[in-house]
Amino acid sequence: FHVFLVLLNNIAFPCLAVLVINSNCFYYAFFSASPIEVAYSYQRCGQNYFSIYRGTFCLNLETVTVSTSFLPPFEYGYQCSSMFVTSFSDIYMYMFVIISFINPIVKLSIKYIHS
Repeated sequence: FHVFLVLLNNIAFPCLAVLVINSNCFYYAFFSASPIEVAYSYQRCGQNYFSIYRGTFCLNLETVTVSTSFLPPFEYGYQCSSMFVTSFSDIYMYMFVIISFINPIVKLSIKYIHS
């Protein structure tokens, strides 16, 4: 049971946290993204004039600006695996340094003090 809890606390829960919190993983699958606003403009004829000799031509052009917004859908970007390496490499490095060097030094010090 102890091994199961250690695996959950050291591996499973941190991985789930990175999956949900990091925007390169599944963050936008759980939380909606900010709306994207787009505006564009084009010219159209404001007033047409018809002449028997010249046909139809435009008297004045007007600029029309159109704006819209939309919520982008969730897309998996395949950057999640690199987020695990970036998020956990420092933590695991420090953990293994402590396990390899500091724990034995502390145990040897306690053994030396009590003997």
